[in-house]
Amino acid sequence: MVTVFEYLPDEILLLVCLQLHPFDLVHAFGHLNARFDTLLCDYRLFRHINIDSNKIASNYTKYIIIYGRRGTAQTLRATVKCHWLDLSHFINLRKLILCRPSREQQNQLRTIIATTQNLRQLRQLTFIKFDDEEYISRSIMAGRFPNLIQCRYRDGTMNK
Repeated sequence: MVTVFEYLPDEILLLVCLQLHPFDLVHAFGHLNARFDTLLCDYRLFRHINIDSNKIASNYTKYIIIYGRRGTAQTLRATVKCHWLDLSHFINLRKLILCRPSREQQNQLRTIIATTQNLRQLRQLTFIKFDDEEYISRSIMAGRFPNLIQCRYRDGTMNK
């Protein structure tokens, strides 16, 4: 008897998908068929996003946002300068780690902090090589992050 991957029940496919990186899921199953597109819309698949390579193309971010539904990501870790990464799509983050954020990301972050309530759920914030640490410090002290427990920049740690 021949078993085809596509014939597996959705519950089994979801368990397999939960073990894969979101970018790999989009690359492998995005726009394959309506069933897989529906499966990729499961909120659990895009809770933790790790961007750690320059080879990840900008269109993957578009698919992550489409399939991951705006605001479902709880953890975002970007360890490379991703000029194409739009932080405004990550509205319910609990953990944000930016290593050497690009100038565009720093400007986006300042705008998000100043004009929206998007990062109110943030509990852990980590920056490495952030140009304007004073702005973040003032925002923390002004209560912009009411749930923040820990903030780190560079090699030091600052606890609220």
